[in-house]
Amino acid sequence: MTEKFLTLMADLDDVSQKRLSEWYGTLKKTGFIGTQTPGLPYHISIVTFPLEQEEEIVGLMKKAAGGFSIIPVHISHMSG
Repeated sequence: MTEKFLTLMADLDDVSQKRLSEWYGTLKKTGFIGTQTPGLPYHISIVTFPLEQEEEIVGLMKKAAGGFSIIPVHISHMSG
């Protein structure tokens, strides 16, 4: 059975989602193979927590979210 955990993710805007979908399609056509979790949009995983901390983490994230607004992030290229 797959281990379950909580993940704090940075969501991307619709334009970025479309661009990453295009990049992924191009990579697939050239033979790259990856393992993605079905149903998740493209995102940046920031940190993970054990399930037992859900209530505490949700409270902390709500408090932190109140102090920040959306910020632009520019991805000029990918390397691996």
